[in-house]
Amino acid sequence: MVRFWLIVSWAFLVCGFIQPLPIHASPLEIEKAYFEDPTGTLGLPDVATKSLTPFSGRLEAGFGSSVYWVRLMTPKPLYQDHDRRHTLILRVLPIFIDEITVFQTCDGKTNNQHIGDQYPIADQAYPALSLNLFLEPCALTQPIWLRIKSTSARNADIEIMPVDEAIQLDFQRFMFIILGASIVLFLLLLIAIYDSPSKDPLLLVFALQQVTLLVVILINTGVVRISFDIQPAFYDRMSSFATVLVEMALLGFNIFFLSHYRVSKLLKPVTYSMMALTIFNLVLVFTPWRGTAMFLNVVILSISIVFFFLMTLTIRKSSSENYLLPPKLVVLYFGIITAFILPPLLSFFGFGQSFAPDIATAYAFFTTLVMSSMLITRARRRAQLSERERLEMAVDLQKMKQEQKFRDQQEQLFTMLVHEVKTPIAALKIAMSNATNLDVMREKAARHLDTVTTIINHCNQAYRLEDPAFEISSFRVNLSKMLEKAIADHDIDIRIEPAVPDDLEIDPQLFQAIASNLIDNATRYKAVGTVPQLIVGLERRAGRSGLLIEVNNDVGVVGLPDERQLFRKYYRSSNAHHTSGSGLGLFLAHASAARLGGELTYIYDDKIRFRLWLPL
Repeated sequence: MVRFWLIVSWAFLVCGFIQPLPIHASPLEIEKAYFEDPTGTLGLPDVATKSLTPFSGRLEAGFGSSVYWVRLMTPKPLYQDHDRRHTLILRVLPIFIDEITVFQTCDGKTNNQHIGDQYPIADQAYPALSLNLFLEPCALTQPIWLRIKSTSARNADIEIMPVDEAIQLDFQRFMFIILGASIVLFLLLLIAIYDSPSKDPLLLVFALQQVTLLVVILINTGVVRISFDIQPAFYDRMSSFATVLVEMALLGFNIFFLSHYRVSKLLKPVTYSMMALTIFNLVLVFTPWRGTAMFLNVVILSISIVFFFLMTLTIRKSSSENYLLPPKLVVLYFGIITAFILPPLLSFFGFGQSFAPDIATAYAFFTTLVMSSMLITRARRRAQLSERERLEMAVDLQKMKQEQKFRDQQEQLFTMLVHEVKTPIAALKIAMSNATNLDVMREKAARHLDTVTTIINHCNQAYRLEDPAFEISSFRVNLSKMLEKAIADHDIDIRIEPAVPDDLEIDPQLFQAIASNLIDNATRYKAVGTVPQLIVGLERRAGRSGLLIEVNNDVGVVGLPDERQLFRKYYRSSNAHHTSGSGLGLFLAHASAARLGGELTYIYDDKIRFRLWLPL
């Protein structure tokens, strides 16, 4: 969804450059010339005798305390149709020029009208995003004079055109600004939703910058002025305050953005100094030196644009940049912004020709698209790195758990071996030191050595079963003979159902280990005076036939085992420690059954029952 809307917005931007959305009307042909009055005291009769400087296109007067006089002349009558001439209008942009006095000569009399952001919008011909006045028909054969005075830059687009074309142009410009602002806000909302899981603070700072920029655009283009009934004096101050405020937002975002990189040490002192001057300008706006504040604001903005671009050229590699954008992409972004916004800023000082007054709207739209695309790239990279770190942490945690489990098992093995082997060794020493009958000594020695051998064999089997490389060997064996071998030296009843096949294809070592451990466990913990049972039959599970072996015994003095730990390695009931044992028998039986594709389960009703099911 985010990628789709970014593609749509980029297409809109490209189309905007190929074919601008506002279809500009064709202004009527006029000759323009200006005169600078540094004192601001000259009147129209004085200026009319002065030598004027011709200019074309936009008046680029820049900042200063001078008053500028502009003379408009038509090389020929504009219209022969008397009614058509009534529809001509004088149109001036931008609207934040403080005061424009228009002098028109008609029937030997010179009339003047006032427009500007210090005058009510009702003084204009109609509410619009431009300053406008109807022209008297008879004035069109005489020069039209404009006296321009402003605390902001005196840069102005001055045009004369039919009123219907002017209204259409203003409407298209209004729609262009609203559409651009809406797309910017929509993209910011979309990116905020997209990046909400990561809660990137850079996105928040960028959003604040763009929202501030949009507010300034809506104020300085006149959208707020024609939408709300605001006193001209307050609107004039609000426009200046918002213009300085957006400079603060731009500085704040760029400082925060570049602080994530290793750049020149000049970044902080220079940018903090510019930020301090911007805060000072916010206060200066409400003093009689507001013009100075607006001039300083453009100076700071021009310097900061170039400075931030130069700072990107000093970016050095750093491991902390894993979460940021590639330095080359950052340099390209700031380079484009510098080339895009610096020429219009220089025009405020009287150098060169600026772009259209909607440069701020285009800048907001362009930066939102570019930075949004960059932030999405950043968000994806952060998400990938975060996922990688999460997986690495999970792997490390798993390794730690495995290592801890291994250490615990080693400790349990050591404890078990010390406990179980110590007793036979001690018994052997006693038997050898006190033996009066050699045969008795040999019998006891053999029995205790068998115990030690069994423990060592169990440990070896457990190690082999947990080895991933362990392979199962399958042979055809005689079931009856294997069971007889398992119950040798054990008092146990055995019953084999007639349907059970005598030959079985299985791993003999694993099967022998299961049967021996189950039989040994039953005879070891049976009730005194009882005989365990071994029952062999057939059972189908999940549509597959299998061999079912049940070993059961009555509950002895040890009591019932803990079902939750019964098949855990080294588990022994708390009441069973008086008898020898490794705690590995049932673990080995359960693990061997799983290796053979079967299942070993425990059930207690009136007896303790272990049921082994193996597929045939």
